[in-house]
Amino acid sequence: MDEPMLAAGAMSDLATLLANDRRGTEAEAMARRALAVLDGEAAADGAAAAHAWNSLGLALMEQEHFDDAEAALLRSMEMRRLLPDAPRMLAVAKHNLGLLYRRRGDLAGSEAALEEALSMKRELSGERSYEVLSTRHVLAMTLAEQGRLAEAERLQRQNLALARELFGEASDHTATAYNELASLNQDLGEYALAAEYYDRALAVEAEVSGEQSVSYMVTLNNLATLEESRGDPERALQLFRRSFEYRRASLGPDNPSALRAEVNLGRALMRVGRLAEAEPLIARAMAAWATRLEPDAADMLRTRLGWAEWELRAGRFEAADATLEALRPLFAGKPPALVFRHQALVAELLQRRGRAAKAVEAWALALAQAEAQFGSESISTARWRVPYAEALLQAGQVDQARAQVRQAAPVLRAQLVPGSELPRRLDALESGLGKG
Repeated sequence: MDEPMLAAGAMSDLATLLANDRRGTEAEAMARRALAVLDGEAAADGAAAAHAWNSLGLALMEQEHFDDAEAALLRSMEMRRLLPDAPRMLAVAKHNLGLLYRRRGDLAGSEAALEEALSMKRELSGERSYEVLSTRHVLAMTLAEQGRLAEAERLQRQNLALARELFGEASDHTATAYNELASLNQDLGEYALAAEYYDRALAVEAEVSGEQSVSYMVTLNNLATLEESRGDPERALQLFRRSFEYRRASLGPDNPSALRAEVNLGRALMRVGRLAEAEPLIARAMAAWATRLEPDAADMLRTRLGWAEWELRAGRFEAADATLEALRPLFAGKPPALVFRHQALVAELLQRRGRAAKAVEAWALALAQAEAQFGSESISTARWRVPYAEALLQAGQVDQARAQVRQAAPVLRAQLVPGSELPRRLDALESGLGKG
């Protein structure tokens, strides 16, 4: 192989690594350099070109330029059909398309592509292979985003067993499986089990990468979300701050991972009433994302939802309403979790503005979305019965409010920190409703 072909291959390899490290702009530049080197080469339609187009697709996907990414990945796939190792390369191509469709919000398309990739990989590499592990991991995430949490949890349990078999306990693959199982059990409302899995993930990451590593700090951030859900906002705030400060120092303030941590810290601050500290964090992250992402990109939407929440908590109701209305058309086809967050903020805003009847309607829709995503008996749904019951009581619908409280109270009191926000609100509701 001549020097230009070797150089192009190395550039494509580097572009793929950069894309996997969420450095999409750098990855795109490197992939385009590879394609430029191949331009005019005799093998431009062969394996090197297919690799370069695939790396470009991954780079564009990381920047959420989904249509261009799909075109690049499909072009790579067509080239790979003609290669000697076509079955293996086509399985990889289907996996990457599944990733793309998931990121774009086409969860049904993602599931179909990943199932096809998984079937191909099983035939080529066997059930007990890393290839199966990697695709099954993404498939589980896709199912979870559809609200199929029990199915996703079952797949991640299989992945944990396979990761330990292939790589041992002290492996980043094993740590990832523990982390994903923790997140799923958190959504399922199994908080004690989620805490066990997060602790195990942190122990493995500390051994493999050290406590001063990005992977450790990302898991620490996830543990913070559990502490917040369990009703310990101060503990959550400490963990969010530690995760953010490390990522900002080690990766730079505008790194995507650091920006996500900045928004998480800002939201945690405003939820304990420290609005003045929260405002510049969310505003800065929003400005940074705006320079690199489309308005409907997932990170942009999450950050703007955080800003709408800040406006709401700051009492700037007109501004919050304007932000939420501007966001509404951007949620078409997005994952259910994002759609739900928008709906819950709409409902809370109506409630705070004293529009009881409309708040009841909005909370009813939000609760239906939560039930579809988490199940009707989960604590992840029960916690939203509290504001719904408050709105019902404000609207004079006492019996309906009492029914929501009766369904939510046992679940919440069993798992939340006594005296934390939601148990206190339950006490106030029960006092207002009387025995009934």
